[in-house]
Amino acid sequence: LVTALEPVLRACSGVWIAYGSGSADKDVVDLHDRVRVPPKDPNYTLRRVWMTPEEEEGYYYGFANEGLWPLCHLTFVRPSFRPQDWVHYGTVNRRFADSIKNEAHIERPLILLQDFHVALVPGYLRERLPLATIALFWHIPWPNPASFGICPWKTELLQAMLQADIIGFHTRFHCQNFLATVDRFVESHIDQEHSTVTIGDHTCHVNPYPISIEWPPHWLDTQQPVADCRRNVLARYGLAADVLLAVGVERWDYTKGIPERIAAVERLLEIEPQW
Repeated sequence: LVTALEPVLRACSGVWIAYGSGSADKDVVDLHDRVRVPPKDPNYTLRRVWMTPEEEEGYYYGFANEGLWPLCHLTFVRPSFRPQDWVHYGTVNRRFADSIKNEAHIERPLILLQDFHVALVPGYLRERLPLATIALFWHIPWPNPASFGICPWKTELLQAMLQADIIGFHTRFHCQNFLATVDRFVESHIDQEHSTVTIGDHTCHVNPYPISIEWPPHWLDTQQPVADCRRNVLARYGLAADVLLAVGVERWDYTKGIPERIAAVERLLEIEPQW
């Protein structure tokens, strides 16, 4: 996410509004919770939003991570939806909307909202900045209507999201699932040909925008050759020169297939014991 978006902020000298989670975040901001970044060559402003531990638990770990995350990924983990988590989710989303309003010094700002953590923000922003151009990008899959219907607050989420001017997903399939979900739960006019949803006098465009990153990254040229890196690692851990190393870098999350990866290595060693 950061790799893809930071060049945009650098190019437009915008304001990135984000949660501040550590003590260092509070140490570096000014009286208005802002800090210019990157430190050595400031190009844009980072504005911090704060939460209490209870809000973080309910908003982030609760509703977002234990509710929407498994719901949208269709995992074999049952989504958990608790009323108190929903309350915290709404509180934090309003706080983000207020921070955006405070940072917007014109009537028609361009606002890019990122992911399922801020699904209610478009609705709150439309009240605070009615002439703003609001785009929401949903970084995770969107399930079919029957699956999304499990969420007790599905209608409230959809109605708030549709106050954006643009909603983006990675694939056309996710867009189609979203439109089908809106058709099931929200009274609106859907134009399948142009992929739009109209409620009253407001029209929201739903389109796929496959996000990518720079590859190969520019910093790759500054790295040591692979053979040197391998030799250094073997030396650091006292391993023999013929030892084979397998390296994986990933978040410890059930959607990342980590147990399956370990099982695949086990199976490899069963059928190819020479490895």
